Amino acid sequence: MEDYDVKALRWCKSSGSEESNCVEVAITPDRVYIRHSQDRAGKILSFTYGEWQAFTAGVRNNEFNLDISPRNDS
Repeated sequence: MEDYDVKALRWCKSSGSEESNCVEVAITPDRVYIRHSQDRAGKILSFTYGEWQAFTAGVRNNEFNLDISPRNDS
């Protein structure tokens, strides 16, 4: 992680998040950080604002929709 102390970051979680399946976000002047809310000592993803904007635009445009319907291979 860059020059930021993880403990000093202000982590926020969506009020609509479920108890166990959610992420927390911390925003600094130059980065967006993401972590799993139930594994606060675990890995932290770090994005530039441009990367974050591209990702959220892709989500809004359904670029990441996966076909997760059950397959019947029999």
